[in-house]
Amino acid sequence: MYEFMRIAGNVGVKLLEQKVPLSYIRLQDVIALLAEERRREHKDPVLYGNQYKHLVIEKMEELYQSSFQAQNENLLLVFFNL
Repeated sequence: MYEFMRIAGNVGVKLLEQKVPLSYIRLQDVIALLAEERRREHKDPVLYGNQYKHLVIEKMEELYQSSFQAQNENLLLVFFNL
C-alpha cells in the first residue's frame, strides 16, 4: 500500500522516502511535552484548538527561539482543525 502513496510535487518519490522537516518533528515533540505537562499537573487534557495553538507557539519560542506559526501556518491550521 505505502509504495503507491506519493506527495504532490515530488513525482517519483515514495511517501516513506520523504524527509520530514525539522519543524514538524519539533511540533510533534512540543505537543507530546504539553500533553505530559498537563497529565503531570492533573489538568484537563482537552482544550480548544486556539488554546493549544497558543501553548504550542509559546513552547516553540521558549525551546527553539522560533515560532512554528511563522514557518508553518498552514500546518497548524490543519493540525488544530481551525
